[in-house]
Amino acid sequence: MGWVLSGAMVGPAIGPVIGGLLAEYLGWRSILWFLTILAGCFLVPFVAAFPETGRNVVGNGSIPSQPWHKSFSDLKASRQKLKDLTPEQRTRVRASDEKTREALASKRELRIPNPLNALRIICQPDAAVLLAFNSIKFGSVLRHLR
Repeated sequence: MGWVLSGAMVGPAIGPVIGGLLAEYLGWRSILWFLTILAGCFLVPFVAAFPETGRNVVGNGSIPSQPWHKSFSDLKASRQKLKDLTPEQRTRVRASDEKTREALASKRELRIPNPLNALRIICQPDAAVLLAFNSIKFGSVLRHLR
């Protein structure tokens, strides 16, 4: 469990230390600039490499997504693949991709999410035990903080 939870616990463990050092020596505004720079450092590789995973857009992954849904690496790979084809083959590939996209789009329906559906998790026995344990644990901590 230590290895699994270490990623989620590193931020709350070292965040106050870094924030305190930045606020002490550079002022409180430096914390916000640090967070902006850090978010940008994570956003650039994310946009460049993360593929589209929405099933209503790409199905099970077999349907190529539109260019605005692709990462930069996917765009480069699809352009390279099309570059190796003849013009007739390109038009056939694009037409078949468009046909599968239209078929997938016709199956889409606009759904308004119901937040109460999350309450069904409580009815699952394993989740109910974990939720009960955590609610008691955090409830007792809050009680002692008063």
